[in-house]
Amino acid sequence: MTKLQRFNSFAGGLLTVLVGLVLYEAPFIGTDIIALIMSVSLILMGVKNLIFYAAMSRYMVGGKYSLFYGLILTDLGICAYMINDFSPVYVMLYLLVIHSVHGATDIML
Repeated sequence: MTKLQRFNSFAGGLLTVLVGLVLYEAPFIGTDIIALIMSVSLILMGVKNLIFYAAMSRYMVGGKYSLFYGLILTDLGICAYMINDFSPVYVMLYLLVIHSVHGATDIML
């Protein structure tokens, strides 16, 4: 593990602990923060895949996979941002479905 990977791992853990403390101190805005983090992370992953497709994957075997994956992730991120206006139950169900689908596809692949 390089020093940069150690720093990224430490920074990610520290950020997770800080978000956990914020959710502990202000539970009434917890679903808003969760929906915001979920939508931003999905949009960023989708844009990353779209940029990868435009730069390199277009010429590779199976490159369309990264295009479709990027489009789907971006769409799910926008949907997660818009679902924030609904009841917190729907936000938690959306989060549960996203994690379930991701886990099922990880098992299958």
